[in-house]
Amino acid sequence: MVPAYWLGHHWGVEASLLVVRLATVLLALVTVPLTWLLARRLFPRRPAVWLLAPALLVTISGLSFGSVTNDALVLTLGAAATVATLRALSRPDRWWTMGSGFLVGLTLVTKTSALGLVPFLGLAVLAWLIVIRPD
Repeated sequence: MVPAYWLGHHWGVEASLLVVRLATVLLALVTVPLTWLLARRLFPRRPAVWLLAPALLVTISGLSFGSVTNDALVLTLGAAATVATLRALSRPDRWWTMGSGFLVGLTLVTKTSALGLVPFLGLAVLAWLIVIRPD
């Protein structure tokens, strides 16, 4: 959130905090369409899941916009890493594979609680193997 802080710093500390909070909200909101993409990739024949997954994320995950933490960044990067990993599995490509690894690494560096992403990625790959059944 350093760029957001620098953007508001010119007008004082309060403005910096306001800009960082606004950036946190916008970043967390990016997670909603990423969750839709993830559900669509895992369950391509079940459109109801595509809508229920983002709804579940918003209602249960505890998206809290009152504090400024790395949680919004972890959510967004974790969702992006999972989507990129499943995309790399569907159509193996050097750039998607490297991008997936980069996003996973970036998520793990963002916050140590993101280690929960590793077993989740394993479950997502397992679900992809069961549902898609690649040739």
